[in-house]
Amino acid sequence: MNDVPAGSPSYQDFVASATNCQYETVAISDIGGAEFYRMNGRGELRHWVFNTDGTGRYFRNGYPDDQFTWEINSDGIVAIDYGNSALDYFAYVSKDNTRISFKLYSEWTEEGQDLKDIWSSGFTFSRPEDFTVRSCKVNLSSATMDDFTNAIKSCGGHYVVTEEDAAEIVNTKFVRVRGAGDTRAYRFNNDNSVDYYRAGESRVDDTRSWERTDEGYLKVIWDSSNPAEYMLLANLLYSDDQSSFIIYDVYQEDGQWIKDVWSVVFREYEGKEITECNEGNSPWNSELDQPAAYNRIADYYEAVDNCRVRTDDQVLKFTEDMLVGNNDKSSTWALLYTEGTDEQGAPVYVEEERIRFDPNNKGAFVDAEDGEFGFDWQIDDGRLLLSITHQDYVGSTENLSIVESDGEYFSVKTFWIDTSGEWG
Repeated sequence: MNDVPAGSPSYQDFVASATNCQYETVAISDIGGAEFYRMNGRGELRHWVFNTDGTGRYFRNGYPDDQFTWEINSDGIVAIDYGNSALDYFAYVSKDNTRISFKLYSEWTEEGQDLKDIWSSGFTFSRPEDFTVRSCKVNLSSATMDDFTNAIKSCGGHYVVTEEDAAEIVNTKFVRVRGAGDTRAYRFNNDNSVDYYRAGESRVDDTRSWERTDEGYLKVIWDSSNPAEYMLLANLLYSDDQSSFIIYDVYQEDGQWIKDVWSVVFREYEGKEITECNEGNSPWNSELDQPAAYNRIADYYEAVDNCRVRTDDQVLKFTEDMLVGNNDKSSTWALLYTEGTDEQGAPVYVEEERIRFDPNNKGAFVDAEDGEFGFDWQIDDGRLLLSITHQDYVGSTENLSIVESDGEYFSVKTFWIDTSGEWG
């Protein structure tokens, strides 16, 4: 369902509403040269720049999105015309040293439908420190260096990474979530080597390196003996441990040169590893070694949603590639829980058991004392479903969802349905 206004108020309805809010008229000198920022309900950044000549620029998620003209109309209200049948009206209500409040009226067309809305919002005079970073959508193939440069310009320019900045990112993991839902992670080390993690698997390579270029980009060279294959990363935005980049990716595949320009948001993890998310966990009776209360599958879905960490609005998912490659390998994962922290405040991981995934959708929990507990597995929209085949637990199932990852460790919420009868 589209998020559209329920009614269709008129401009006169808006003026009446603004009057009830005791709006005050403004002059051109009050608005010309001003910049206003707001975050929507999803933490995404919106930004208006009012030039003194009656023109302006609108930014969505920190990137140039639209141009407009503006004026003060006969009601003393700021009238904005985006030139595409979209209009905004800002009626000034109040302000302090950091914020300004407006009553607003918007007219626009969406999917052939004329929409109108009266709403209210507070704005800040400077960019908020913490906002949800989104990528500046760019996807070019057979690209040149000029295409890369122009893509950066179209996104408002890049932040020049200095030598001091480069020193600060040492030992930081940059994690991106692919469209499929699995991860790629890069850790930039002090010796200029790069640790690379593909869907959680460490791909050790002593010839991989990184550097800062004179243009203020980061450059990753995959093989020092073949510097013609590389990635250039131009930083656009940073907020709340999220950084947006435009990337120029140059490599060979099947004897053909691939040169792509694309965009990404990395989530940055520095130092401390991630921990499990305990929100929504069932209470546990340690004496009986069983749950003290039971939950429904709906409770599990809610807990997953509350724990989930999204990057560029991408949701982490299990993939077959992550578990068995092209159905041609087995993988074994350690199931860990945290038991306090060490002297540096990092979580202490304790291994509980291991879990193995085999091709053809077979696998097993592997316990040093109790042996193997087999299961069949399948993936449903990124959620891992285990059907236990061990004779003592036939009919029992487990749902697993990834809620966060630093590229090396994965925080998972699970929902176990037991049919063994051992829980009275």
